[in-house]
Amino acid sequence: MKAIADDYLQAEGKKESAILSSIDVYDGKIREESHITTPEAVELQRHLRNAADCGIEFVQMEVSSQALKYRRVDGMRFDVAIFLNISEDHISPIEHADYEDYFTSKMLMFEKTDTAVVNLDADESERILKAALAANEVLTFSVRDASADFYAYNIRKEGHETRFFVRCRQFDEEFALTMPGLFNVENALGVIAAAVRLKIPVKYIRSGLFRARSGGRMELYATEDKKIIAIVDYAHNKLSFEKLFSSMREEYPDYEIVSVFGCPGKKALIRRRDLGTIAGRYSKKVYLTAEDPGYEPVEDISRDIAGYVEAQNCPYEMIEDRGEAIREAIESAGEKTLLLITGKGRETRQKYGSEYLACPSDVEYVKKYLSLRETRDKYKK
Repeated sequence: MKAIADDYLQAEGKKESAILSSIDVYDGKIREESHITTPEAVELQRHLRNAADCGIEFVQMEVSSQALKYRRVDGMRFDVAIFLNISEDHISPIEHADYEDYFTSKMLMFEKTDTAVVNLDADESERILKAALAANEVLTFSVRDASADFYAYNIRKEGHETRFFVRCRQFDEEFALTMPGLFNVENALGVIAAAVRLKIPVKYIRSGLFRARSGGRMELYATEDKKIIAIVDYAHNKLSFEKLFSSMREEYPDYEIVSVFGCPGKKALIRRRDLGTIAGRYSKKVYLTAEDPGYEPVEDISRDIAGYVEAQNCPYEMIEDRGEAIREAIESAGEKTLLLITGKGRETRQKYGSEYLACPSDVEYVKKYLSLRETRDKYKK
């Protein structure tokens, strides 16, 4: 969405849009890595005040279930709210007591929204659509249901591009994405609908989608001979894991998958089962490592996940140091291996206790160890 808005704003001679997300923050005065998806209310309003004072016209933000439940966004009104999907997540003593609490918290977004953009392919889409009626207007999108307001069809890979057509009342046009992952078509459909509602011309929608990149999301690195491919992504829950692993299996059918990931401490406890099961099902081997353990020992978290990996008859190795886990995965990779390194992306901090300790990002580790592996292989020849 930011790439589309920025292409449009630049053409109009206006300032870059602001963003508040789980990855980064930019408000016209502050540009920094974020450590929380939706800031607390006072900090959030400070960012919006900065953006307004700087003459910024558009703001994209992620609104978390916690932000809605604990009223961080009370008093706000969203021009457009995109709802992609939902599954059981964020259930723990310090988040949501159960799935129903999580679901109803998410639905609170619609009553603060002028236009709700809803994925018809989402789990529980009927319940979501009913809740979306609290908005002034509802638009739908789908890759399966041709009756949607925005319908994607003829989805295909052409080289490194994902190409697809979108049919809506305003146009029937072809678009292309250059980031890996067929599931990104769903994400693209949501922002296409939002951009049309905001009256952004289609040429900027097309150019923005084509150049769209989010640091740490679906970043691909490979050895020169393409025998080892590494993808760094923020996937960290059941939905994103299932989409990532299934999509990569489809796009790289002749590669063996090796995965590197962990889970946070004392929260979203059900992820340990979900991520361990999914990774174990798709992977030749799993490396379990630190991923913001907080106050919980990394070994305890990894052992919890390991039981679910093992239940899929998949071997695993527990290496607490994240850099060492990535190094070992790359060093041990056979020919035609696809490495999926998930959870941290380009983050340069690791949460231990209540502190955020500086560390290299997964991207830095991957670049370093792929280069060393390539040098080693050339030397052997």
